[in-house]
Amino acid sequence: MASSPAPRADAARDLLDYGVLEASLDGILVLDENRRKVVQNQRCIDIWKIPPEIVAQGDDVQVRYVMSRTKNPAQFIERVDYLYAHPGETSRDEIELVDGTVLDRYSAPVRDREGCIFGRIWTFRDITEKRAAESALRDSEERFKLVARATSDAIWDWDVTSGAVWRSENYGTTFGLPSTDASAPRNAWSSRIHPEDRPRVIRELRGALEGNRDSWSDEYRFLKRDGTYAHVQDHGQIMRAPDGRACRMVGGMTDLTKQKELEAQYLRAQRIESIGTLAGGIAHDLNNLLTPILMSVGLLRLEGPGGGEQRKLIDTIEANTKRGADLVRQVLTFARGHDGQRVAVDMKCLVRELEGIIRETFPRDIRIGTAIPDGLWPVIGDRTQLHQVLLNLAVNARDAMPSGGELMFSAENIALGERDLAAHEGTRAGSYVSIRVVDTGTGISPEIRDRIFEPFFTTKAVGKGSGLGLAAVHGIVRSHGGIVVVSSQVGAGTTFEIRLPADPAAGPVKPGSESSRRPRGNGELVLVVDDEPSIVKVTELTLKAHGYKVLTAADGSEAVALYFRHAGAVSLVITDMMMPVMDGAATIDAIRRINPRARIIAASGLAVSESVAKASDAGANDFLVKPYSSSTLLPLVRDVIDRPLPGGL
Repeated sequence: MASSPAPRADAARDLLDYGVLEASLDGILVLDENRRKVVQNQRCIDIWKIPPEIVAQGDDVQVRYVMSRTKNPAQFIERVDYLYAHPGETSRDEIELVDGTVLDRYSAPVRDREGCIFGRIWTFRDITEKRAAESALRDSEERFKLVARATSDAIWDWDVTSGAVWRSENYGTTFGLPSTDASAPRNAWSSRIHPEDRPRVIRELRGALEGNRDSWSDEYRFLKRDGTYAHVQDHGQIMRAPDGRACRMVGGMTDLTKQKELEAQYLRAQRIESIGTLAGGIAHDLNNLLTPILMSVGLLRLEGPGGGEQRKLIDTIEANTKRGADLVRQVLTFARGHDGQRVAVDMKCLVRELEGIIRETFPRDIRIGTAIPDGLWPVIGDRTQLHQVLLNLAVNARDAMPSGGELMFSAENIALGERDLAAHEGTRAGSYVSIRVVDTGTGISPEIRDRIFEPFFTTKAVGKGSGLGLAAVHGIVRSHGGIVVVSSQVGAGTTFEIRLPADPAAGPVKPGSESSRRPRGNGELVLVVDDEPSIVKVTELTLKAHGYKVLTAADGSEAVALYFRHAGAVSLVITDMMMPVMDGAATIDAIRRINPRARIIAASGLAVSESVAKASDAGANDFLVKPYSSSTLLPLVRDVIDRPLPGGL
């Protein structure tokens, strides 16, 4: 026979130590099998905030009050009903009160001395602050993860004591390495630092940890998964234990590779700008040196036919002087973007000229061939720039064949329609000349093929290439209204095809012959102004030999004084644009003030558009490019003297 409830309740009270009950931090409530209260401590009353009058009114009133305090009464009573239906089970869950309090609720069966279940014990612990702290921690961790994803840095957290490292997802995105790798050795990070940087980085980090610093920062090269090195800036905050020992570091790695590349490009651009400035000065001086040589060739021919060897010597001097002038123009084209005269260019002649240069300068293990047919249409363009295009492609092919190979130039006339040129802005349907430069070198991988025309992009080692060669090719061809087509296979070579607009009706410009007839003067007085004595002298001799009278001046101020004294007699002024004391522009302006209808030719060793524009703005009637020969000078002098001036004379 089962014992009555009352004796069993008494037994439960006997089992409970009231002193311990009241000392507990948990609220404790014991109910019998009929859900009647056996005992509860004060902490239970406090946690549930049960008023004294409710406690005094009995169990039913207290139960209703407790139910009203819960946020979900139905769920609360459902759990109680379940446990009383399954008296042997224990239970632990959380309940939330209407005022936001969160309670940890635990329930277990209570047994009498014979081991029979006669009720349940309930314990309640206020975990509101704990849950708030956990929530704040979760929010903090979530924010940390969001920040780590949002930033471009690879965030890391290093437990210095254990060596464990956590890394953000960006570590994998940026460097191609796993964020966490349990199998990685403890020196996995340091082993990826470039060998030249590693001793310094380790030394600086160790010094920061062992000293009293609260931060560390360094720049170094870090090995990525693809085998390339990234330039990184690594920085971290050091956290220390109470005894001062470093126990944790949190920081981030910033990939500076693109920034370093841009800095290098900027420095290269500055160097090229400096080269351009230097090239301008050198070109001016060289052209001043070459002018009297070219002019002297004409004077030597005037002295008589001479022997065959003498004529060959004079022709050699002339040819090499002109080649020197062409080289100066090429330097200006590269360094300053010089825009030369657009004429009808014989591309077969241009390729043959280039072939001669590269046969002399390229390695002997590179075989050179040409297949240029007769009847190739002339291309209207800048001869010097087109020469640079072919030379750049040839040099690029040479570098792609470090162990030798074959370099082939071929050309043909083609017609391109609108459909052929639909993808190429700035081009027109019509006649084109196609020139192919084919090598048997290493080829271009598909991954970089779209970038080869980018300025400063190069796959060559530092110091081996500027990354401007193909960019210049693309820019020059586009400026001529043409297109560049590239085909390549890794390990099998590359073909660059240049398609340039052609004019089948045009005839290529033939170089002037020094032996051709030169127009003579009729005793006209010409004032020659230049600060280079040799130019003044040889120009004077040439003009006098062809029927002109000559006055000479070494600078602008002397020229203005002479012109003032001989204003009525001077038929033409030839003045250099770059002179000390008074430059060409100021000289032209002063002479125009004396005689607004004066005939003036400006001369300069810098035939860039800015120089021509400056001379024209100053009032020059025409422009003479240095170095000039007698075959260039004399027709221009005759033309300007005979040219009708606006308004007539």
